[in-house]
Amino acid sequence: MSIPGEFRRAPSWASLVAPNTGVCIGLLIAGEATAGVLVLCGGRWLQAGLVLLMAFHVGLLFFGWWLWLYAVPMLGALILLLRAERQHQHDPERSREVVQRPVTRARADRVGDGGPDAELSGGRPR
Repeated sequence: MSIPGEFRRAPSWASLVAPNTGVCIGLLIAGEATAGVLVLCGGRWLQAGLVLLMAFHVGLLFFGWWLWLYAVPMLGALILLLRAERQHQHDPERSREVVQRPVTRARADRVGDGGPDAELSGGRPR
């Protein structure tokens, strides 16, 4: 039993995408929109979106050497973003230091006792 020639070759742009442009473009739009929404949600969703974007760029590598010029640097950037997000998530003390501002004496006098609740209540004591 022999395998027909069309099944022996790996899929290419001309054999896979060109005949099914409407379906492929629709899947591309849906996938990219999903990844974008996940990235905007933050937290674990952000990590899932970055993984989806990485999978998309790995898939691009199979369609020709010219896409390597774009996809490989993008994969590097996405990997660095995912790594930074995971470090940020696992080191809350470090991220808290960056986010919190020190309370100065002038600011503490202006907002009451200097606590975050006093700042939100307009400086009125409870």
